[in-house]
Amino acid sequence: MFIKTLSKEFIFDCQVRDLAPRTIRNYEKQLGYFVRYLEEAQGVISLEDLKPIHIKQYIAMLQSKNHKPSYINDLLKAVKVISMKHYNLQANESVLYQGEVSIEKRNGKRV
Repeated sequence: MFIKTLSKEFIFDCQVRDLAPRTIRNYEKQLGYFVRYLEEAQGVISLEDLKPIHIKQYIAMLQSKNHKPSYINDLLKAVKVISMKHYNLQANESVLYQGEVSIEKRNGKRV
């Protein structure tokens, strides 16, 4: 399945579930950033081609732009949700967890 198609389906699902308009806009924006990055920087358009390394490279790119860990985690939540929804996975089975991707801040430093 195309990542862009899955993103649109996810947004529609959010609308049907009557999530707050602000929440839906945030998901649209966050997923849009990720989809655009995958297409332009990685050449990935299919969810089946998405690998943990692509997500790690996305994180590295965000970190290189000095984004805060909390912002990066917000972006990753949207990615986790669509990957879980597509594969019918539990939270700990997401493509994010396959590569043990996590951004935390300890003692003022990202790890």
